[in-house]
Amino acid sequence: MGSVSDAKIYQSVNVGDTSTYDFSSYVYDNTTGNVGGTVTSSIAQLYYNGATIATTYTSAGSGWWKLTGSLTGIASSVQYGVLVKAGKTVVVDDFTLSKTGTYSVYTTGAYSNAQVNTWDTFCEGTL
Repeated sequence: MGSVSDAKIYQSVNVGDTSTYDFSSYVYDNTTGNVGGTVTSSIAQLYYNGATIATTYTSAGSGWWKLTGSLTGIASSVQYGVLVKAGKTVVVDDFTLSKTGTYSVYTTGAYSNAQVNTWDTFCEGTL
């Protein structure tokens, strides 16, 4: 029997600079036996450029949790997303990547933004 690995839900984005960015997403724990339970680092974490980042968890009500973090951009295409721990099932919504103090460059809304290199689909994968 094979091993179970953590999974990533991500999109590759080139923000074009090394400014400080705020990154957030909403996560709902849909794991059997814990549906709507507290989301912690044992369930999901924000993921950026090959590693998890320091993540703050804030209840948004009705079982939803807002995950937030801060990062330094890279002027090349890297992965931004959520790392889901092995054996966990989650619902993820409203990814937002915005330059600190300004505007969003990465959301679930469909619009054109010159700072985004490609805007096709989210990918899933395992580590």
